[in-house]
Amino acid sequence: MNITKISVKKLFGVFDHEIPLNDGGITIVIGENGLGKTVLLEATSAFFAENFLFFRDLEFLQLTFQFGYIQEIV
Repeated sequence: MNITKISVKKLFGVFDHEIPLNDGGITIVIGENGLGKTVLLEATSAFFAENFLFFRDLEFLQLTFQFGYIQEIV
């Protein structure tokens, strides 16, 4: 199983982001300072490290990690 998309609603009370992740490739996230690029990376890291206290001080309405299966052709 791999992560296929990260979505957040009302990050910092303002921003909605949806980031589809390339299957087996690299995803580049580009944007101005203050839009939440680093925060989303830190939130993803905190989620997988089970550091749920990270989310206590983060202002957001909804954060979603979407997962899918990697299909191998044999």
